[in-house]
Amino acid sequence: MSYSRQFLVLLVNGLLAVLLVAFLGPLSLPVIILILVTASWIFDCMIQLRWMHQRELAMALGVAMRRRVPLLPVLEGNPLAVPAPWWRRFLAWFFPYPFYAPIYAWKYGARAVLHRAIVRGRAGDPEAILEPGLLNSDDLLDMEMDRLVPGLDPGRTRGGRLRAELALAMSQAVYPVLIVFFTLVVALFWMIFIAPKIAMIVRELGMPYPWLTAKVEGFFSWAAWEFIALFLAFCFLAMLCMFNPSLAWKIPGPGGLFAPWGRGRLLESLGLLIKSGRQLPEATDLLDKPALHGSEARRRLVAFRLRIEEGNSANEALRRSGLINEAQEAWLGLATKSGRFPDALVELGGSLQALSLRRLRWRSTLASTLGILLVGILVGLVVVAFFLPLVDMINWLEGA
Repeated sequence: MSYSRQFLVLLVNGLLAVLLVAFLGPLSLPVIILILVTASWIFDCMIQLRWMHQRELAMALGVAMRRRVPLLPVLEGNPLAVPAPWWRRFLAWFFPYPFYAPIYAWKYGARAVLHRAIVRGRAGDPEAILEPGLLNSDDLLDMEMDRLVPGLDPGRTRGGRLRAELALAMSQAVYPVLIVFFTLVVALFWMIFIAPKIAMIVRELGMPYPWLTAKVEGFFSWAAWEFIALFLAFCFLAMLCMFNPSLAWKIPGPGGLFAPWGRGRLLESLGLLIKSGRQLPEATDLLDKPALHGSEARRRLVAFRLRIEEGNSANEALRRSGLINEAQEAWLGLATKSGRFPDALVELGGSLQALSLRRLRWRSTLASTLGILLVGILVGLVVVAFFLPLVDMINWLEGA
């Protein structure tokens, strides 16, 4: 199951929360922000926990495959093969999303997926580990390459590295978001309960209201709603990318991360299969599996195969299917003339994956640095603006 449904559940819970706290009046805004941030954090924890289970299982299966031992005992020995305790199943009906977790776990949960894989393994299915949702596609691709291409270095695999970097970037983003949230809560509390009384006292004393304080109060009167709008827009964009993976390859921002990574994984695998003696049609058939690549990568793989059947050269077919650009086609052309086409595909695939990782690290570092800087400026303005009226009144009283 894709995580888009979990995004929908998050948004539905957020809308229900808005209705439930609407009667609180001015205090409803910080409550809504708190619910949205908490729900997002829980959602991210659920995703990371599922990914960790997939990584642990993939590592165990990878060791078993390299040692040429049966995979079924590894599946049956996984901790998730044992039913969850009754108290955990009972708690799942109410937390983190009421009535959602048991329904999700019944068909798409890690235990249900593992059970279906075990059933397939006991029936003698050689592709039991390709059960959808059992393993991450990057891990599955690495394991398939180890099986199809003998003699590969186990340390060459990069499965899940982009996902790990994304998880690290998400954890770095938590601190600035929480600081902004608490700053908004303090600012709203000030404007609702304290600022009107301070303004009345300042007017009665005949003092001018501090310019900075008025500007900051005016900014926070709409900044909280802007924060919620940006948060919902981010969730909506993430849902669009999950419902339509082609958007994740084309939209500025996500496209610079997911497109090079997906293209790199595909090109590297294609090159390894050709080096092992497979012809292009056979190699594309081996890679055209939903568990190994996302729908957008498979769509471009099918387009590549169709271009080959139409009589295009391999380099031209790669460019016309959107797997490489013109500069990369020219570089591959030189490699083809020297008889290094498979090696060039492997090198190009590795460089594209490295490019994706560099972009993610650079963007996460930049965003984290700017986020901390902006949070510092925001908190400093709030503190100075809120204390200015008090300082002016103290100076006025000393002069009186």
